Amino acid sequence: MSRSLPTVEVTNLGKRYRLGRMTPRESLARVLGRARTDHPENHHWALRKVSFTLNRGDVLGVVGANGAGKSTLLKLMSRITHPTEGRALIRGRVGSLLEVGTGFHPELTGMENVFINGAILGMSRKEIRSQLANILEFAGIGKYIDTPVKRYSSGMYTRLAFAVAAHLEPEVMIVDEVLAVGDAAFQKRCLDKMHDAAESGRTILFVSHGAGNVQKLCNKALYLKDGQPEAYGEVQAILDRYQTPEEDASPPTPQVTLPPPKLDAPVEGLHLRFANTHGQPATRFALGEPFSVELDLKVHRTLPACVIALGMTSADGTPVCTCWSPPADLPPGQHRVHFPIELPLKATALQFALGISSNDLVHYYASELGHINIGPNIAPHIPALQKTTAASGLMINPHAAQVLTLASNASAPTPATSPAPTLDASSAPAPVSSTETSH
Repeated sequence: MSRSLPTVEVTNLGKRYRLGRMTPRESLARVLGRARTDHPENHHWALRKVSFTLNRGDVLGVVGANGAGKSTLLKLMSRITHPTEGRALIRGRVGSLLEVGTGFHPELTGMENVFINGAILGMSRKEIRSQLANILEFAGIGKYIDTPVKRYSSGMYTRLAFAVAAHLEPEVMIVDEVLAVGDAAFQKRCLDKMHDAAESGRTILFVSHGAGNVQKLCNKALYLKDGQPEAYGEVQAILDRYQTPEEDASPPTPQVTLPPPKLDAPVEGLHLRFANTHGQPATRFALGEPFSVELDLKVHRTLPACVIALGMTSADGTPVCTCWSPPADLPPGQHRVHFPIELPLKATALQFALGISSNDLVHYYASELGHINIGPNIAPHIPALQKTTAASGLMINPHAAQVLTLASNASAPTPATSPAPTLDASSAPAPVSSTETSH
């Protein structure tokens, strides 16, 4: 491949979907070339007018709210779906890691899927075998490599899928926010691997809700809004624009309607609600003030050992905390989960992510949900801070230390004034209260 030519050239790329289902009559008319379904009201542009160029070693971070067109862009780049207009030219082999379950055959073993994916990339069995040890070590699934992947947990599936995408030497890597399924250690290994891949000259397209990851990994950024490019260029400038609330943006609301589930999912999220300690709907809380989050969900098929996870992130995508419900068998019907939260946060804005899993399989996931504000007013039991520094972090905990008098200071003169009050660690608020599942 010539070094003078860009690795990726995207020109006026767009994807349009038809709204609603097509009747048998309309399907026949389309086959015969007599379709009359091109009225604008029958279609929705999920992506339009996207153009950019990437060279060897470029890492493009794609940011935007839910429904902005990020996943549609990556599916077009991966050739999973065809564009309605424009083109995406890629010079070299492409390794994709999109939604969990994409690219693997569920009935085949992990080992068989490794070789099939390598063959799709145009690699010989000898080339695949040369990377096999590295793939297995990175995936860390041990003896389960010879087990059909339909029996894998979502974490095992993701580790193997990323290991295959990263080690089978594609010139272009396309990675969606699927890494959110893994734990923190796995995410760090993946980011380190992508950094090494970029250093070796590979081109990477990376979707992430974590601005910190985009800032560390990427040298270019694309901000999508309502399916169209809002800004493209230098990473920090794009992130600043993405994270700045718009003047006409809707104010935060105490109830959020959750996005629909995937087709045939056994469970769906309905609403998130935010409330103060008196149970009153609220979106602003004082520093240190407890609040609660309630989730309404609907189960279509029995979910054994179901676990609901509520993640909290700052406005720039930095993880703050995750609350988990205890495993419980959920029968079909509507259920409610109550998350009481008590965190010593600094003044900040919070967004939420939601995951619903059963037996380690993730059935529902949504991020960038809701918007609540912490501070800057001070709760009665939290003293006002005179100064904060960059090292203060996301949380404050002024009651978590105890002042002790050392024996060597025993002979020092005692001040005439009253002694300073002792800060007792036992009075510190709990970082996160437990969660409970109610039916």
